[in-house]
Amino acid sequence: MEKKNYDKKIVRNKGKEIGSIFVYKKGLKRGMIFASFVTMSVLSFVVGRVSKKTMHPIIANTLTENYFEEPTYSDIPYIINEGDTLSDIVFSYEQDPNKAKLDIEMIAEYNNLRNVDHIIAGSRIYLVGVPASKLEDFGYTDNYNYFKPSVEVDLRLEFLGKVVDYVSNSKDYNEEFVLNYNNIKAQYENYKNDHIEGDEYKLDYIINFLRNLSEEAREYGFSFENNLTALPLSEAISYSAYKSY
Repeated sequence: MEKKNYDKKIVRNKGKEIGSIFVYKKGLKRGMIFASFVTMSVLSFVVGRVSKKTMHPIIANTLTENYFEEPTYSDIPYIINEGDTLSDIVFSYEQDPNKAKLDIEMIAEYNNLRNVDHIIAGSRIYLVGVPASKLEDFGYTDNYNYFKPSVEVDLRLEFLGKVVDYVSNSKDYNEEFVLNYNNIKAQYENYKNDHIEGDEYKLDYIINFLRNLSEEAREYGFSFENNLTALPLSEAISYSAYKSY
């Protein structure tokens, strides 16, 4: 195949390269995308989670924008109801049989379910592959506008911290990027410690700066949008007001 017909994408986990894939510019091969997604999904269990809040290793969703119609989320808690089956639960948010089958297999592995046909009412499991549009059905959201601005700041700092770890230990080292991250992180700490009413504009500056840094992270193959964390609506401060608007 000629180089002009494809792009090479590096797949990383926690900032470390774990492989690469070739993505055709003139349309993606569905089988290749599906196989690549399965491979990275399995790797996500082996390598581990980024944080306690999400089981998405960094960049695990690199192919989401290409294979899936919308972002999908994992580590979404669900309490088993009487009469529930794993198939029924998964098909409530994923109608594609092939994707549903993959989700069921991953849920079984992640929750150590020996028999997917026997789940106990009242027990808690964690779902995999929940589309963004179905998150609210399970009490979660990826809309950070429901939360205090500091939530987005913390999540972007966590994301960019992993990018900095990668950049600091690779041939892509960029001193300016690392310094900018450390400086804005220090500014945020100062803001939290010395915040007084009326200086919220400082937080707006910090958020915008972090958004710009997140865009720069794309140069190294990292995407904040592909690593969004689904947050519980119970922790939202403006959800009710938003819904009634």
